Amino acid sequence: MTHTMAGETMLLRNVRLRSLLADKDIQELIDTVTDHDYETISILDEAGQYIMGAQEGGEKEYPVFLNGEVLGIVVGNDSRAGHVSGLLSYLAARENERNVMAMEALERIEEIKEFYDMAEQANSSFDHTQLCKLVAEEAQRLFEADEAAVLPESGEGEEEVEENGQAPQI
Repeated sequence: MTHTMAGETMLLRNVRLRSLLADKDIQELIDTVTDHDYETISILDEAGQYIMGAQEGGEKEYPVFLNGEVLGIVVGNDSRAGHVSGLLSYLAARENERNVMAMEALERIEEIKEFYDMAEQANSSFDHTQLCKLVAEEAQRLFEADEAAVLPESGEGEEEVEENGQAPQI
């Protein structure tokens, strides 16, 4: 599984051709493209195992791609096999996008949960120094920083900043 951020294409290898073809709506689309004539094409998985269509394939092979990787092959003698291959490649890409979005949503939920946990801990601590230490530790952990410091806006802790010109290390 490849997982990258910042708008790059992500590949999750949990998109399988067999799973796509189990969907009734996708089967109906293939029916439409093939004019309900499965005898003209064969659909094979990435290992070359039969999934659906004619048991015996045609002469031309059209790969089904997902981000440059072959998910399967559509075999046939006419252009319909190529159309089915293109359709399946498109549908695999859409499924991959849905999976990536779900993964990103789960990551965001985890981040929100971490902030919620930090807020809960902060609410349970009325000690200003302890609260600053908690915030600095969480920031250091979340941003994978070597050090973190919290500068008070006003009030407590100003004396330490004024004495040595630096924020107190936590």
